[in-house]
Amino acid sequence: MSEENSLRLKVGDYEIEVKGGQPFVDKIIKDHLEKALTVFSSAITKVPIPITEKAPEEKKRTAPRRTGEQAALKERIPVLKNEGFFDEPKTLAEIRKQMQSRGWYHSSANIQWALLDKGSDFGVKRIGSEEGGYKYVKI
Repeated sequence: MSEENSLRLKVGDYEIEVKGGQPFVDKIIKDHLEKALTVFSSAITKVPIPITEKAPEEKKRTAPRRTGEQAALKERIPVLKNEGFFDEPKTLAEIRKQMQSRGWYHSSANIQWALLDKGSDFGVKRIGSEEGGYKYVKI
């Protein structure tokens, strides 16, 4: 007949009691003691126990969705360049505003992506500006 052992932990209103043979008590201690100590230490310090949920993943920076918008931008940016729009450095906001005045509505992110991806093919490069940020100018 095996000897019954018991383990009892009590802090405030929290109590855990384990009874059983030595191997069973040892297994419970090994498997659950760390978690129990976390619960008890939280109860002692009155700090809420953090819920161990999976943290939301950071949104990864990805290429724009394939909606045909990039194809349209690849046709429209050279039109602006050929009309002399990029003779002077332009900010992304200025480029977007010029496109909107022509009825071409694109997000700043998609315009920037097109300029970074195919800018040299268009004859447009990105330069740093004195105010910070970037400007785009004809090569």
